Amino acid sequence: MQALPTAFSSMLLSIPTRFSLMLVKKLMEILPMIETQARTRRRRTVWIGAVAVCAILVMSAGVLVVGDYHRGSADDFIAKARAERDANNFNAALLHLKNALEKDPNNLAARLLYAQAYIDLGDGEGALAQLRRAQRGGANELEMVKSRAEAELLVRQFEDVIRHTAPMPEGVSTGLKASLLASRASAFLALGETDAALAVVEAGLSLDPHSIDILIVSARIQIATGDLAAAHQRLAEALAEAPKDLRVMQLRGDVALPRAITPRRKTPTGESSPSSRGMRLPAATSRGRRSPPII
Repeated sequence: MQALPTAFSSMLLSIPTRFSLMLVKKLMEILPMIETQARTRRRRTVWIGAVAVCAILVMSAGVLVVGDYHRGSADDFIAKARAERDANNFNAALLHLKNALEKDPNNLAARLLYAQAYIDLGDGEGALAQLRRAQRGGANELEMVKSRAEAELLVRQFEDVIRHTAPMPEGVSTGLKASLLASRASAFLALGETDAALAVVEAGLSLDPHSIDILIVSARIQIATGDLAAAHQRLAEALAEAPKDLRVMQLRGDVALPRAITPRRKTPTGESSPSSRGMRLPAATSRGRRSPPII
């Protein structure tokens, strides 16, 4: 009978701590009685009864876990999702947003944040699908323009990014305008138009020198042009603004290993120059491995 606690230990690991403690307490209370009775001729019957009792306890805890997890309003789940995103827990954020939309399918805040969560995980198609649903639900251009540009970068619709970021929507804030310029510069960079990308970045820096999006794409352009000193400077500025941002962490590695991300190409004169094609796109960095199904 000493195997009984071991047999259920793995099951307890999958249950939240407070329920695990409750089950352990109950099991410890009944184990001495089970062990004593098991020495009698009713050993098999008692074993079956013990298994049944433990199964009931585990199933009851599971019901409580599910009920507790889904308890709350759509706004509660949105708040939890924002907190998880801030902690870079993107899959957890996505799950909270799914719960929010199950509570209120017409919640535009949840829908727009859900699209952004797809972008966090590198799924541009999923993000665009959510943005279309948000648009049908009444979202305006100002609410969608940034996420749409980032999603279009992920699916390599670079010309669409350039078209959708000029002219800027009416009422756009300075910070949002800088982010849109970062996406626009990323599109030019991906198309190999480095001079155009540089011009857009300069406009963005003059508008908002603290924009993390602009600082990241500026560093990537400097890597593409081979100016590593300037790239390190932009990296330092980005680290000062957002040291925990995963895009900044990724940029830190890219600046340290520029040869790994800037393949050389031959110019008409036969000399090698850094290629901007194949660069990672700063506003559309994949932050996760797998995206969930669209709801």
